[in-house]
Amino acid sequence: MTPNPSRPARCSRPPHFIWAGCATLIVVFAAACGTGGTPPLALTPEAQEGQRLYTTAGCAGCHGRAGQGGVGPSLAGIQGTERTLTDGRIVIADTNYLVRAIMEPDIEIVSGYSLRMPSNRLTESEVQSVIAFITELEPVR
Repeated sequence: MTPNPSRPARCSRPPHFIWAGCATLIVVFAAACGTGGTPPLALTPEAQEGQRLYTTAGCAGCHGRAGQGGVGPSLAGIQGTERTLTDGRIVIADTNYLVRAIMEPDIEIVSGYSLRMPSNRLTESEVQSVIAFITELEPVR
């Protein structure tokens, strides 16, 4: 494994490769590298519960495991930023916006994203925990 000077080495073992028919599956054993090369966040207890809910409710599937975005907008570092909506309005991603975005996902959609966020069954308390997790995420660099 050739070191990349722009990325610090996080793992002393290379990924393991498994060949299956015509498809190549790359399996990185997280046990060898801790959390797959991503350092764990030091989260408050409420944010830890929010992280658990974020994962189990399926948020990570679209917004990324660490909120880095994907088919859904990035959430890392979102708190306090301006968001342009599909109707042209600009809103501030404060706690009230995040509550609306989670509890009523079709009300305000971020420009550039056509995939609709599914409804969820999170309670108000659970939404607050998810927001605590989102708030504590490190901004994407």
